[in-house]
Amino acid sequence: MEVSAWVLLVVLALVLRDGAAMHEDQVGNYDWYRQFVGPVSFVALDQGSQGSKRVLVASEKGVLGSLNWKTGHLEWRQVYEPETGTIDAVLLQRSAFITVSNAGGLIRSWDVALGTLHWETASGFKDLSDVVSYPLDVVWRPGGVLAGYVQGKKDLMVVVVGTQIAAFYTSNGIKAWHIDVGAKGVPCALHVSGSTLHAVWLEQGIGLSVSKVNATTGDQLSEYHIPAPWITSEDDVRCTVSHDGLLACLQKTRGDLYHIRLTDEGDQFVFTMLSSLNVPFLQLETARLVSPGIERRLALQVGNYHWVLEVREGEGLQVLEQSGRAAWSRGYLEGGREVVVSVGGRGKELDVVCTGVDGTEVREMRQTVVLEEDRGLPQRIGVHFVSKPDGTTSYRIAVVMEDDSILLIQQNGAVMWVREEALASIAALEYLDLPAGQEAAIERFMDASRNEPNPLKVAISRLQLQVVLIKEFLVDLQQRGVASFLQRQDSTQLLRDRFNTRKLIVAVSSTGKIFGLDSRSGSVVWQMYIHNLKPFLDGSLRLYILRPTNHPLHPSLAVLYADSKSAEVCGGTLRFAFNPLTGASQGQSECLRYSVAQTTLLPVVDSSHSKVVLELTKDMEVYPYPPTPETHLLISALPESSVFMYTASMDDGTLNGVMVMTIHETLPLSTQPMWSVKFETENEKLLAVVPKLSTEHVNSPARVIADGKVQHKYLNPHLIAIATESRDPTEVAKSMVSLYLVDSLSGGVVYHAVHKQASGPVHLVHSENWMAYLYNNHKSRRHELAVLELYEPNTTADHTSWSSLAPHATPEVVGQAYGFFPLADVVATTQTLRGITHKGILFGLHSGHIGLIPKDFLDPRRALEPTEEMKEEGIPPYIPQILLGPLNYINYNQSVTRVRQIFATATGLESTCLVTACGLDLFHTRVMPSKQFDMLAEDFDYKLIAAVVGGLLLGTVLLSLWARRKTLAMLWK
Repeated sequence: MEVSAWVLLVVLALVLRDGAAMHEDQVGNYDWYRQFVGPVSFVALDQGSQGSKRVLVASEKGVLGSLNWKTGHLEWRQVYEPETGTIDAVLLQRSAFITVSNAGGLIRSWDVALGTLHWETASGFKDLSDVVSYPLDVVWRPGGVLAGYVQGKKDLMVVVVGTQIAAFYTSNGIKAWHIDVGAKGVPCALHVSGSTLHAVWLEQGIGLSVSKVNATTGDQLSEYHIPAPWITSEDDVRCTVSHDGLLACLQKTRGDLYHIRLTDEGDQFVFTMLSSLNVPFLQLETARLVSPGIERRLALQVGNYHWVLEVREGEGLQVLEQSGRAAWSRGYLEGGREVVVSVGGRGKELDVVCTGVDGTEVREMRQTVVLEEDRGLPQRIGVHFVSKPDGTTSYRIAVVMEDDSILLIQQNGAVMWVREEALASIAALEYLDLPAGQEAAIERFMDASRNEPNPLKVAISRLQLQVVLIKEFLVDLQQRGVASFLQRQDSTQLLRDRFNTRKLIVAVSSTGKIFGLDSRSGSVVWQMYIHNLKPFLDGSLRLYILRPTNHPLHPSLAVLYADSKSAEVCGGTLRFAFNPLTGASQGQSECLRYSVAQTTLLPVVDSSHSKVVLELTKDMEVYPYPPTPETHLLISALPESSVFMYTASMDDGTLNGVMVMTIHETLPLSTQPMWSVKFETENEKLLAVVPKLSTEHVNSPARVIADGKVQHKYLNPHLIAIATESRDPTEVAKSMVSLYLVDSLSGGVVYHAVHKQASGPVHLVHSENWMAYLYNNHKSRRHELAVLELYEPNTTADHTSWSSLAPHATPEVVGQAYGFFPLADVVATTQTLRGITHKGILFGLHSGHIGLIPKDFLDPRRALEPTEEMKEEGIPPYIPQILLGPLNYINYNQSVTRVRQIFATATGLESTCLVTACGLDLFHTRVMPSKQFDMLAEDFDYKLIAAVVGGLLLGTVLLSLWARRKTLAMLWK
């Protein structure tokens, strides 16, 4: 009974004392929420009535959505569950949005106006394990799902998977017919013409098999073979099928073009050499063929250039023009005339061209659109023609750009709205402190100049500062006029607030888009697109803020490391330097001649107040950035054997540690191998490698327990946590999860733990002397949360410094595990300015909630029957399950779908931490793990306290006058 009472008290304490709830009037004051669809691979404009026009979008990642025609706001969104898989095909038919997902196994129909489900049906296809996923706008899909639309008395959707073909009524999802043609090879293309469909199968090194089927009845009309021995592999060709049944292929190895008309049985491929068309052979790996929707026309994209080709009877392919048009869409003008709209261009200009299906241009609809930013090439478009009262026709075009943004363009060239869908794929994020006002800049300068012995240098620096401040004033005067003299800059200016809770969020997406976001509102301050940038193999990008904003004479500096999209353009790592405050680039992205495996910030600053980054290559060479002689001297001045780095390869399970050596200040830096570990990936694979955060502050190196003893924390700054999954040697059919705590300087294993009958994924957070991680426990059939704390066994040792090269005793490890029932995808921890505030653990849950649990609540010393000392210290009894209630959710009802990362940073208030959750959505808020102990509450009654203080002062004055008069009267007596 006593234990049950303790459990009840613990639950009440968690819900009532440590809850992260807020009042209704606080919603939106300190947080913001943005919803996205993600990288769009299908876009269409709804052809509904005038009052219900909308832009319909979809991605192969399982997201459907409807955007408001006028504002671009998300009206509704459907996110497919993970077990359903990606979306394989989309069909827009009247008032229904039909999708094929789960490798062709599931078909759904959605209402385009409300996003509600009309019907859902299982396709009944067999053997879906080898189905390949492709972007929705790809026509040539070897081994993928093929889908087409058949219009008739009862409209049908035809789906091809493997050797099976099935048709479903679009009105109710009932299967009309199902056949197995028994073709060899893999399905690759489908063409529907009237009530006849041609399904194409590919046999490598042999050719194509075409099945001609009656789409209404499902009867197989004929089957014929097209020899194509030049197709040696699925990846060696890029093909497309036009609306009129023209199949064209590009053989990338030799640079040859082949074309044939599917509807003509007995025809052979017609061969054309690229060299005869004067098309360069460069970047053929990324070349592709597309159908522009015009009869007998093809478009070949090689790099950033497009060639429009025409099929001429008896002459093969001929080049009509070289253009920048990159996306095409078909539509109908007033009177039923079918036209094709193309959008092309690069940089800040787009060209819109309208052409009939016969190839004649509608010149009155040609338009040039000027954009504010460079967004790359158009990828896909959707068009809708609008009839005006005067009898003329205009259009609206939804354009999906290379940087994942969506634009809606009018015929007059105006951009109605823009959606930045790249924010749904953030791979790196940093917080930048905003600059303070002019008074604060001068105050910081005075503080910094006190230690300068040269008065002339101080005077020159002060003059330079005044020039900078005058320039800022002149810019403000030009923007606001006389108001610059009368009032200070408003909140729209990027200035630091009193407690440094307003910051600039620098975020980089996996598509190469860099954003500067205002943490107060979430608005985009600046943006920039890097064309040849992509994440590393592990999906990460490395972003560093080298120079903050508190140096007025030097602009802020950030550097980004990424991989290159094209090995032909850049074979090494891309390095891009820019100003994180303004988004101004420091030149073009730099292609390094080497591949960077690891980077680290050094504790040195050059004369321009810039930090130094060390770049460790895959060949174990090391280079500093900025690459200046001063930087080399600074590194050479560091103590010997003080710079160490390590690399970790998740693919082959290799970890290496090296020491950076400076033989002489005039010689290049070199490395010396220190240790190496190789995990056999067939038996044991790496799941996570997590170091400590370099930016966190440790307030106290020890803690005092109830009996008066002092426990010193094991604060090894080089400690990394490694999680692996392997087969249990005692039970081969079962797996186990291992945790290694390794000193990255010496390579020594500090601690090793094994969880049998367990598996990944493992989500781990590592801070100070503790770590928490989640894993799957198969024996208990639940998710478990394990917590470890490390302490020094020798209380007489020196705890003010640390050296991994000196002998250390094995730390004392205290651990505990709990059942964790909410399924979590991410684990992170809060950060504060001085580390005084108690840590809080942040969980990104599968449900979209962001949970916050105090670290003290997960104390590994918790016991079923706590002792008197534990009770005195406030340690609650052990409970086997951790439950998160609604009061633990910091994002209340603003669900962050598919949360991938949680970032946290400190503010000027010790109690307050900024948190940003990134996934398909973005959510930003403030959290206070130990409540807001360093500020008065928002509902503090200032009037009452002023009245009380004023009353006391008045009473004191009156009483003193009364006492003085009384004393005087007594003296006269």
